Amino acid sequence: TVHHLGNVVFTTVRDANGRLDGFADSSGDSHREVFLYAEIDRIPEEEAAAVRRRLQLALTDVQATVRDHAAMKDTLAAITATLRDADLPVDEAEREEAIAFLAWLPQNHFTFLGYRSFSYEDGAIRQTEEPALGILSNRRPATVRRLDDQDGAVRDFLLQPTLLSFSQAGTRSRVH
Repeated sequence: TVHHLGNVVFTTVRDANGRLDGFADSSGDSHREVFLYAEIDRIPEEEAAAVRRRLQLALTDVQATVRDHAAMKDTLAAITATLRDADLPVDEAEREEAIAFLAWLPQNHFTFLGYRSFSYEDGAIRQTEEPALGILSNRRPATVRRLDDQDGAVRDFLLQPTLLSFSQAGTRSRVH
């Protein structure tokens, strides 16, 4: 159980090996870093390694999310631009609403955690060769799913002629 969680952002200067040299103003050699402090229940020593491992996995996901943030926003911008020019089987009002929504998201209205691209061909949904971004770059590639093997409600959802649709991820995120 977490009893207290605090954080503060520092402007730091680090040497070539990543060791902290000191704190600074916002000069060219400085970086913004967050210090997190958490008070948790006392845990037995034999459980400490597992807790450290879970924390490291969460930090790895945070690092991937920060590292790929600009790439995820760029990908969204490219998808949005494609929608503007594509010949789509939806009416113009739906297209304009979708484009407006996608343009609104990156204006601090959405937290980009990960991205994967999928294709539908030969009755199957498969992850494309495009690299996964954010937390999804730390996960195994998605398995191929045959549409015929999906539950009827899932199949209906996937086959709806809707420009945008949303669903919950199949795995729980370690960051949010």
